[in-house]
Amino acid sequence: MKVLICFLLQTCYNVYKSQNHRMWNIRGILWKGCAAMPPDNLKIALAGCYTDAHLAGIYRLELAPETGECRAVPLELPLENPSYMVFSKKKGRVYLVSETKTFQGQTGGAVACCRWNGSGLHLSSIQPTLGIDPCHLILDDKEACVLAANYGTGTCAVFPLDEQGELQPCSQLIQHRGRGKNPLRQEGPHVHCVRQHPADGRIALCDLGLDKISLYAGQGGVVSDAPLQEVLLPEESGPRHLIWRSDGQYAYVANELANTVVVLQEENHRLQPVQVVSTLPPDFQGESTCAAIKFSPDERFLYVSNRGHDSICCFQLEGLGRLRLVEIVPSWGRTPRDLALDDSGCYLLAANQESDRISIFSRDLATGKLTFTGCQAELRRPVCICFINC
Repeated sequence: MKVLICFLLQTCYNVYKSQNHRMWNIRGILWKGCAAMPPDNLKIALAGCYTDAHLAGIYRLELAPETGECRAVPLELPLENPSYMVFSKKKGRVYLVSETKTFQGQTGGAVACCRWNGSGLHLSSIQPTLGIDPCHLILDDKEACVLAANYGTGTCAVFPLDEQGELQPCSQLIQHRGRGKNPLRQEGPHVHCVRQHPADGRIALCDLGLDKISLYAGQGGVVSDAPLQEVLLPEESGPRHLIWRSDGQYAYVANELANTVVVLQEENHRLQPVQVVSTLPPDFQGESTCAAIKFSPDERFLYVSNRGHDSICCFQLEGLGRLRLVEIVPSWGRTPRDLALDDSGCYLLAANQESDRISIFSRDLATGKLTFTGCQAELRRPVCICFINC
């Protein structure tokens, strides 16, 4: 009998090991606050990946909420390095950057518009960004234009949209100048993110190379030539991504080089830094850089990914918009480049670029804590995730 029991235990362990730890986590499947859903009620997202001649650039992700399982289906789209995207439910369009140094024989990358038909994408218009390595973009609040951040040349390009939502040629190019203290990463301006204030339309540009957040007036698809305000951050912070709280009273900046989040508070239409928190454990000695920063749907929790430490940091928002660390958990992969939460807030997806997988976490709605479900979607070099039907 003992021999039989040992044999069964060893067999179970071997199956567990061979499945790369795909062990069903009952707590993750029936997570507090998340009702079970029918199998056909899938959450659909798109994942963008770095490409080469043999890799697909876009995948359709099908997330089953009742189990946390996620399937990646490659889509045919002739677009190189689609590293960031946004979805317009109103126009049924997906807008993407093509993060390249050349496009159609000219220096710079591209921004593309694709029609979404419910299962796939059709490229309908594309324009050069007039700058190297575009890495981020947004739709303005009126969906009248797309704004794209060109990391390599430190510019932001503005693209008007026609009535159908198709891209028109660049109408404005905002150029940053200068350099920062870090000679390897801050030898010049590097605009890494563009965001619009949720109330008054101001455009915020995060410049990793200048340790600066520049705010411009924005209205009707036109951005002011000169900034209204420049928020200086500590040297070698490397501001990468910014998100606004929906009331516009606070902004949160993930600093790539310093591995910190800076809280900016609005006073008389000007932003002032009021808090700086680390995204890493105090005893960590290795190299790491921040990447994504995302809110939970109810904006009670903030999530930041660490590349190098390969983890996800969870903060809770407290009084006056301040942050309190909740936990830091492994991302179950290398180099978590992007994070995405579904509209229910029950699941968080982490795009682990260097381990070719997206890891799925269930999420406690009350505490914000994450639990790895054991489920992963396999795809090559994922760098961004965008939910479509949420």
